[in-house]
Amino acid sequence: MDNREKQTTESIAQTSDYVASYLDKIKTLSNLIAMYPQISEILENPSSKSADGLLTMVNISASSDPRIQTIAVISKNGFAITSNSDMAMPLSRNMMNEEWYKVAVQSNQMPVVTSLRHGDFVMDRENLVISISHEIVDEHGNHLGVVLIDISYRFIEDYISSIDLGERGYAYILDNANNVLYHPDESVFFNEQKKKELVSLAEGTERLPHYFVTSAEIPHSDWRLIGVSSTESTMLLKKKLIEGILLVNFLLIFASIALSVMISRRLTKPIVELQNAMMSLDKSWGHIAVNSNSSVEIVALTTEYNALLDRIKVLTEDIAQKENAKRLFELKALQSQINPHFLYNTLDTILWLAEFGETEKVVAVSKSLGEMLRLSLDIHQTLVPLQSELANTENYLRIQQTRYEDKICYRIQGEEELLSVSVPKLILQPIVENSIYHGIRPQRGKGYIEIVYEKRDGKLIITVSDNGVGYFSSVEENDRNLIKAKLGGIGMKNVDQRIKLLYGNQYGIEVRENQPHGTVVIYTLKCE
Repeated sequence: MDNREKQTTESIAQTSDYVASYLDKIKTLSNLIAMYPQISEILENPSSKSADGLLTMVNISASSDPRIQTIAVISKNGFAITSNSDMAMPLSRNMMNEEWYKVAVQSNQMPVVTSLRHGDFVMDRENLVISISHEIVDEHGNHLGVVLIDISYRFIEDYISSIDLGERGYAYILDNANNVLYHPDESVFFNEQKKKELVSLAEGTERLPHYFVTSAEIPHSDWRLIGVSSTESTMLLKKKLIEGILLVNFLLIFASIALSVMISRRLTKPIVELQNAMMSLDKSWGHIAVNSNSSVEIVALTTEYNALLDRIKVLTEDIAQKENAKRLFELKALQSQINPHFLYNTLDTILWLAEFGETEKVVAVSKSLGEMLRLSLDIHQTLVPLQSELANTENYLRIQQTRYEDKICYRIQGEEELLSVSVPKLILQPIVENSIYHGIRPQRGKGYIEIVYEKRDGKLIITVSDNGVGYFSSVEENDRNLIKAKLGGIGMKNVDQRIKLLYGNQYGIEVRENQPHGTVVIYTLKCE
C-alpha cells in the first residue's frame, strides 16, 4: 500500500470515528432527556408545572448545536414537547406507525439511528434529516413515549469535507440495506443506476482505473463510509483534519457548557438567575456582571464563565484568522490557473495551422498564448491595470476566433481614463470563456461578445454580454445558483469571492439573462 492509499485509509477511518463520536453525543443527549426527572408525570399530565422545565431543557439543547433541527418529546397519547413550533406532522396515535417510532420502541431503551428521511417536524418537506430516537419508560418499564432528535444530514458533509481525496475523489455513506445516506452529488438520490454502481464499488465488484477505494464501518451504527480517492496530491490532508478536530472540539465544549447550565438551573434560585443572565447575552462577547451579594460558589462560577468566554473568543478569532489565511492562499493559486483543456486546444490549433502552412496565424496565436501565460505565471501580482486585464482577455478572444474560424466576433469599448485603474487579475477571461462554451458554441450562426467599462456612482462597472443561447436555457430555476458556482475554468464563484475578499461584500459580479437571448455579467469594482 503506497502513501496515498495509506493516507486515504487512515482519513476514512478517522472520519468514521468523528461521525460516530457526534452520533454518540446526540445519543447521550437523547438519553439525558429520556431520564429527565418527573418525565413520567409530564407525559401523563401535560399541564404539569414540570413541563416548563422540560421544555426549557429541550430548547437549550436544540439551540446549543446548529446541526440539530428539532428535539421532540412525544407521549404515546400524541402529546409533544418540541423545540420547533412549526410542526407539520399531525400529533396523534398515528405516529406510532412511523418507522422511527417503531424502531425506538423495539430498541430495548437504547438510542437508535434512523436512516435518511424527510423531516416530519418542519414546514419544508424537502429538508432531509437523520433521526435519533430513544424510548421513554416509567420505573416499571411501561412504555410512555419517545424522544426524537432530528439532525440535518448536512452534518455528515461537515466531517467529510475535511478529507482530501484529490480533485476527482469523493466519499459517500451506505447503510446495511445499501441505501445511499450521503453523496456530494445530490442527483445520485434520484438515479437508481448510479446507486447500483456505488454499491458495486463499495463491495469491490466494480473497479475504477486510477482510483483507490476504501471503506470503514462507522462505530455504533449500521453505516459504512466509502472513500474514492484519485492519485492527486494530499499535502493539505493533515491540515484539514486538524481543523476538523478543532471544530468538533469547539462544538463539544459549547454543547457541554449549555447542558451544564441547563442542569444547574434546576438546583437553586441563584443559579437560575445566573443562567438567565447568560441567556440574555448577545454575540458581542460581553461579560456577566458579578453580584457581590451572591454566594461564593455563584461568584466563582460567574467569574469562570466570563474567563471561558474570553478563551472561546480567542479560539474563535484564531480559527477565523487561519481560515482567512488559507483562503487567501487558495485564491492566489486559483488566480494563476489556466484551463488545461484550453491550453491543449490552443496547442492543437497551432499544430494544424502549421500543418496547413498558416505561418502568420501560427505566430499570432503563439504570441497571444505567450502573453496570457506570462500574466498567469506572475503569482506575486494580485492587481493589474484594467488595460492589462483587457489585453489578456483580447488575447484569449483572438485565439478562440482562430480556433472557431471567425465564428466569434467581439468589441471592447469604454472610457480611456479608466484603463489605468487597478483590478484583480484574471477576472474577465473566465467569464468570456463561459460565454463561448456555454452560450455561443451551442448555437448556430455567429456569436457576439461585447465588453464595456465605465465609471458609475464612483465605482468601476464592467459589463460582459453575449448573444448566445444563455447559461440557463435548459436549466430549471432551482438549479441556477448551482450552475453559477460551477461554470468556467476558474469559475464565476471564485471570481466573485476574490473580488469580495479584496473589496468587500458590496462588490462582486451579477449574472442576468440578456434579452431577447444571451447572458449579461456585470462586475462592480472599486475605482481607484
